[in-house]
Amino acid sequence: MKTRGPALLPLLAAAALLAASLRAAEPTPDGHFEGAITVMGMDLEIKVDFKTVEKALSATIDIPVQGARGLPLSSVRHEPPKIHFELVAGPGLATFDGEVKGDEISGRFLQAGAEGTFRLKRGAAAKAEVPKEPPPPYRQEEVKFRNGDEATLAGTLTIPAAGAPHPAVVLITGSGPRNRDEEIFGFKPFRILADHLTRKGIAVLRCDDRGVGESTGSMAQATTEDFAGDAAAAVAFLRTRPDIDPKRIGLLGHSEGGIVAPMVATKTEGIAFVVLMSGMGVTGERVLFDQAELIGRAEGSSEEDVRKEAGIQKRVFAAVRSGQGWDEVRADAKKEALARVAKMPEEMRKTIPDPDRYADMMIEGQLAMARSPWFRFFLDCDPAKTLEKVKCPVLALFGEKDLEVPAESNRKAMEAALAKGGNTDVTVKVFPGANHLYQAARTGGVSEYAALKKEFVPGFLDTISSWIREKVRVGATPAGPTAPVPAEVEAN
Repeated sequence: MKTRGPALLPLLAAAALLAASLRAAEPTPDGHFEGAITVMGMDLEIKVDFKTVEKALSATIDIPVQGARGLPLSSVRHEPPKIHFELVAGPGLATFDGEVKGDEISGRFLQAGAEGTFRLKRGAAAKAEVPKEPPPPYRQEEVKFRNGDEATLAGTLTIPAAGAPHPAVVLITGSGPRNRDEEIFGFKPFRILADHLTRKGIAVLRCDDRGVGESTGSMAQATTEDFAGDAAAAVAFLRTRPDIDPKRIGLLGHSEGGIVAPMVATKTEGIAFVVLMSGMGVTGERVLFDQAELIGRAEGSSEEDVRKEAGIQKRVFAAVRSGQGWDEVRADAKKEALARVAKMPEEMRKTIPDPDRYADMMIEGQLAMARSPWFRFFLDCDPAKTLEKVKCPVLALFGEKDLEVPAESNRKAMEAALAKGGNTDVTVKVFPGANHLYQAARTGGVSEYAALKKEFVPGFLDTISSWIREKVRVGATPAGPTAPVPAEVEAN
């Protein structure tokens, strides 16, 4: 037995050298790949570019639906045929574990407890042939306009076929980088809204957020007040057009857009109306506390975990205001992140080879957001003070199961603020069973958004169009045919 060990060593060494040489001979997956992530019943288009520099493989990812381009991927490892890469993102670290087979890469995707698959193919992906739909009964125009030196906003203006000059509405997106359709998980609320309202005789302008899609500028240092400037620039642009009635232009804001719209209405002369979809009536701090508690419970967190999360939030908010205590916040957050990893099912834990590094990356992403100018502004923003100054007609809509902007507390605060300011032309409606996106929901939890039907709850669209038509005196007969929404709009 003693003689076998030394005899085997050269063989083992030779095998190792052979394996190493085979790996070295395996080409790296440099180049452009396109494909999709499949998770929670939906496909999310992605594009990945790999590049080898000084024997180190790096990569970036584009997520077109979110207007994200060139996001750096981390922990890029290629050990043929295995490949691994990660993306630090808002919902949590996204991990990709797959295999390279010729010009294709496929494997397993995991993020924030949601598990799925991904697939990539070298070169531009073949586009599925989409059946042509008949053109809608209105005009569509791609437009661009500037907000001073800050940004050029790009968008789509849909215009009724007859009856110019038309009343119009500017759609204002919620928080985070959003495209002109306010697309999330394949649901395009603003595209559907624009189609419906334009068929009812109301022109609609919807734009990519600054730094998203075809709009320029950056969101990195922007606050809610800056987004109000973008929306005001949209109103000014519409007022230059002979086919738009400058006295009948209103605003529709969703979520954070429900803070932006009142800001614009109080600083811009002659706004005809405001529609608030899940607009806030309480402070940003109160909304953030409520969100964490309600979403945590909906996603299955224990009462102890909910309390711990609230404690960390309090320390983060204190650090934001004072500029001190960040080291303690980081240490507490890391402890909780590691505890959550330890509680994960074994299969999920296997996808996190280095929990310590995973926790660090998660926390740094979250703390970077908490230190941003946007967060500092939002935390102490009190929309009630602005709502008190809004004098034009207001339609305030809420979803009964909205966990991001809870209906009851925000509705009461909004009604009180508008009444205090003397506004008597206020209509409020809560849609039973609707979530933050006005889908028919089961729990209202964020994790179910993607699995729900990509449509509004019954009566939602008609509530908005009927109210606007009344306020801006659109005739009883809608402009253009009243055909159903094209299948292409419904499906997307």
